[in-house]
Order: sequence, then C-alpha cells, then structure tokens
Amino acid sequence: MRAAIRVYEAAAETTHHPFEVVALIALEGALGNSWRDTLAHAGVRPAMQDLVALHLLCVRKEDDAQRSIPIWERKDNEQPPIPFWEWMLKDPRSGSRYAFFDSTLEDYGRSQSCASLVGTAKPEIACYWNAVEEKVASGAPVISLEIRKLQQDLLGMPRGFALMNAMIKDGEPLPSITSIHSALRKLIAEACAQTLSPETQDEISKRVSRRPLSSVDTLIAGFK
Repeated sequence: MRAAIRVYEAAAETTHHPFEVVALIALEGALGNSWRDTLAHAGVRPAMQDLVALHLLCVRKEDDAQRSIPIWERKDNEQPPIPFWEWMLKDPRSGSRYAFFDSTLEDYGRSQSCASLVGTAKPEIACYWNAVEEKVASGAPVISLEIRKLQQDLLGMPRGFALMNAMIKDGEPLPSITSIHSALRKLIAEACAQTLSPETQDEISKRVSRRPLSSVDTLIAGFK
C-alpha cells in the first residue's frame, strides 16, 4: 500500500512513472472505487488534484440520455448551463462565449476517467478540494495526471490565456510549473467564488478550516 501510494505521488512529481498504471490498479483494488477520495482525506495531494479535475471535467457524465441527440438539436432546458464553465468560457473583454468546449465536456463524460469517478460530478466538490490543496500545498511540484488535462484546457480559454500572458515578462525566465499551477488554482478559486452561492462558499470554508486531514500512516495502520 505504501509503495503504491508513493509511486502515485512520484508520477505527479516527475510527469511520468513507468509503474504509474500498476499503482493505480493496486490502489483501486485495495481501496475500492473511491480510492481517490480515501487518499485525498489522507492528505495525498495528487488525489486532491485528481478530484478537482474530475469533478469539473466530468460534469456531463450523467447525460447519457442526451447523448443520442446532436448537441445542436437540443433545447436549452435539456442541458442546463454549468455556472463554473459559463464563467470560465466567457471572454471578460469581449463578452463572447467559447461554446466549442461544450462538446469537449461531453467527450470527457464518456471517458474512462469519468467512468471511474464515484457518484455525480459536482463543481462544489472540486472547489472544496481546490481550497484544501491551496491550504496544504508545499514542497516539490505536484501535477497529477487528471489535473494536467484540466490545465491544458484552462490555458486555452480566455481567462487562462490572459493569466499566462500576465505571468510572462520580457527578459525574465518563464514561470515555473509550481507558479503556473498555483496561478491556475487561484483562477479556479475565483471561478468558484463567482459561481457558487454564498451559502455553499461559506460551508466549504468551514469544512476546510475545521476538518483536519488524516495521514498515509493512519490509512495504512487501519488497512485490513
């Protein structure tokens, strides 16, 4: 168990690890389908990042009944807008909306990653784990497999593109992986603040402040 967790963490620190897939299979076999949730509560940062990405990218996972209908033929009430993505896809300067990403979200909903997510994908869960990771982030850069996918998409959107432009300065080194991820984590937090109800934001803040994380040692000690 400890070795599998360490390989999972190492893969997020080094971009790729030859035994990453083996570790994922071992963790799911040992801890069940909700292994990411279990590891996140034990303080494992890649698991927190995976949950952030999956709960944002898999929001169309439950739309099976709608997938047989071409997206351009659906009525507005058949696929309600997702506030998080409505805010993220809007160009703050022109006001235009990048509608192409709707089909991308549908593709993600069909992916194996989304099939492995336990329960319904909810942006508020992503906002919670994003806030937790912000609180505990330290040490070596950690970029999980699923958060890499999310970062690639965010950087191609108006708000992400503007963020990167602001970080790149003439005559200065390019921003580090750590600084880019930290900036994108703050962008996600801003989206959460703009799209979640005040009551939900307050509840997330309370949970982040009052719920201490466990540890890998505690997880392993209780594993049978």
